[in-house]
Amino acid sequence: MIVDERPIGVIHFGGSAVADPDLETIADPEAMALQAASAIEAMHRYEQTIELAMTKELTSAPNRRSFDRDLSVACVASAHDDTPLALLILDVDHFKAHNEIYGNRLADIALTELAQVLRAGLREADSMYRCGDDEFALILRDTDEGSAKGVAESALVAVRTHFSPVNTASRSRFQYESRPAHAGQVPRR
Repeated sequence: MIVDERPIGVIHFGGSAVADPDLETIADPEAMALQAASAIEAMHRYEQTIELAMTKELTSAPNRRSFDRDLSVACVASAHDDTPLALLILDVDHFKAHNEIYGNRLADIALTELAQVLRAGLREADSMYRCGDDEFALILRDTDEGSAKGVAESALVAVRTHFSPVNTASRSRFQYESRPAHAGQVPRR
């Protein structure tokens, strides 16, 4: 089966336990294959659309819509299994000022790196979401209050280690340790 000049599947007429079907009894095997290929392609496009609707493209993190759905499911599962559930909401301080000073390109890099730092500190059972421009949420399954505080503190240390704060007279901003500015270089918006 081929769609848009890409092979997407194979239809095999026959079998070992049952006698091979007479291809003449199938009205139009080519039309049947084309219809199946179209259905498979439509399914793939639907899955891609759902993925795009549920994910923040920049950070590859699930978005607010995913968070709302997954939090409801996690709450029901926690109540049913009588297991603790923790929710951490993280807001990036002074992100708007950072964006205004350094521009969208560097702000995008900062968000991408922040998502990677946060994701690295999670267990497989935990989930991270980007709920707003500078807001992240972590759903921590089977996690009590003390453990959640530990995760929050570890996340803060990881973020502070990755990004070094630099204070100016008027506002705070971030300077990237992994991307130091060259002398005389002026950030552009």
